[in-house]
Amino acid sequence: MIDGFWLVNAEATGGTAGGVVVFANGKVFGGDSGFYYLGTYQEKNGIVKARVAVHNFDPAIVNILSVAKDYELNVAATMKDETMTGTAVVPGVANQSIALRLTKKANL
Repeated sequence: MIDGFWLVNAEATGGTAGGVVVFANGKVFGGDSGFYYLGTYQEKNGIVKARVAVHNFDPAIVNILSVAKDYELNVAATMKDETMTGTAVVPGVANQSIALRLTKKANL
């Protein structure tokens, strides 16, 4: 089951980043040192799709995509056991994607 506390590792052309995410009842809550994430998700047969709004709360921290301070992500990932791998893209922005790897650390 997806609901739980997950660690996030992200990689894009602008570098790497790490954060945390909680999946709970169709909602996503998370963040890192400069951004917080809020969104929704659906999971079916091990395929996870999410739409996540990313908001900057520390202007000194630059995101790994070098896009506007606040942006949306469409996420598609495959879940196997306690791991998810996939990609996140900014709708309407060509050639910008983030490779994601998430590791589940606790159930809710």
